[in-house]
Amino acid sequence: MRSAYLDIGSNSIRYLAAETGRDGTFRILDRGLETPRLGAGAGKDGLEAAARERALAALAKIVGRLRSLGVDRFRAVGTEALRRAPNRSSFLRGAAELGLAVEVISGAREATLVRRGVLAGNPDLSPRALLVDIGGGSTEFIRGTGVLSLPLGCVALLETGGPAAAGARRRSREMLQVLPEEFTRDPVRLIGLGGTFTTLAAVKLGLEPYRGEAVDGLVLEKSWIEDFLARIAPLTPPERAAIAGLPADRADIIAAGSAIALEVLEKGGYAEATISDRGILFGLLDEDRTGSDPGHA
Repeated sequence: MRSAYLDIGSNSIRYLAAETGRDGTFRILDRGLETPRLGAGAGKDGLEAAARERALAALAKIVGRLRSLGVDRFRAVGTEALRRAPNRSSFLRGAAELGLAVEVISGAREATLVRRGVLAGNPDLSPRALLVDIGGGSTEFIRGTGVLSLPLGCVALLETGGPAAAGARRRSREMLQVLPEEFTRDPVRLIGLGGTFTTLAAVKLGLEPYRGEAVDGLVLEKSWIEDFLARIAPLTPPERAAIAGLPADRADIIAAGSAIALEVLEKGGYAEATISDRGILFGLLDEDRTGSDPGHA
């Protein structure tokens, strides 16, 4: 069976297509992302019309690509941007016209899928490890069986905290005050997921083009992230985009994402983060493949 999984976030739409055998083994057919920024400019009235149309156009492109690979089964989930949008029904109708029944998932469900995706590739991971997935509109925290989602993301932070690194770090620090001690007590290991962490890893390696297998397992030191943020803070987005490994469509939000990463590391007393290129998409795949709980995180 050839199936595809889509994660519709505030900044990007990620996709993964896989062929699964009767014995549960799978082969990745294709994976990638588009960055329509569905959550950009969203306010109390919900999604902006232009952002909605960008995202639907990106979905149409992705669905067409995956159907050409023989994919005939799709599972799509929507996260923070759709969770918070009172006008999401128009977007969901547009997605349905493309053949996608988008499930808008809670923050807890999102965190559980992240946990499942990481564990599928790291079954021996310590239950005391902290998993942190920084997205465009929210950040998920998973430790053991505890999961928490905070509305702290790089797109949202750019709009509320401003482009300055100091302002982004201050706003992140304020929002992390509500993080329960159970998530940061007795630090063992921090696993970093999501576009911010994987982009930082790609920059450290100078990857062009990006390769998930290259960044998976890479260790990023807190001191390196601090130096990187200080380096890019005075640069314009076009100047940042000239840095190897840093895509142009992340050039304006990477400082905000880095600020979140640093404040999370600071909050938990971590000196480094180990990068994982897995997450929601692999969680959905594992859910289909095994149908069982992979265990603790």
